[in-house]
Amino acid sequence: MVCPTHFSSPFAPSIRTYMAILILCDQPDELDAMLQLAGDAGFDAVNGFKHPAAALDWCETHVPDLVLVDFLMRASDGLEVIRRLRAMPALSGVPLVLMLPHGFEAVSAAAITQGASDFLAKPVDPSEFVSRIRNLLELRRLRALTGPGADRWHTGATQRMNVLHVH
Repeated sequence: MVCPTHFSSPFAPSIRTYMAILILCDQPDELDAMLQLAGDAGFDAVNGFKHPAAALDWCETHVPDLVLVDFLMRASDGLEVIRRLRAMPALSGVPLVLMLPHGFEAVSAAAITQGASDFLAKPVDPSEFVSRIRNLLELRRLRALTGPGADRWHTGATQRMNVLHVH
């Protein structure tokens, strides 16, 4: 059972705002583990993708609040996915996290120039994974409530459903 995590707006305390997470990893066992961690932690709208093209297509019609992208994938590398996500105007303020295996730390400088916001080491440490998600979603929420377009974001976020998806 997934318990929804919500953030109450100081402007409308009775309205729950749900935040969407996209996880892209082409390793089914790793993706399932991350989806399980996110669900167990109470994150409400988590979408898992095994194929970069499917994740990019989904982002053409949806705006997640956080995106986690595996660096090493067969179909595309994570840097290319980060670059393409960052080029989407609707995702300009969305935190993009690149998940790097140990030994690939040198990639982090290139990832920053491509638009990554943060990094996670793989395999993911469960407590770091959940803490990083919580922190980045809270930053996203605060920026959305105080920045340009705050009213538009708040309205859209309150309409999100409680869903855990694998695509």
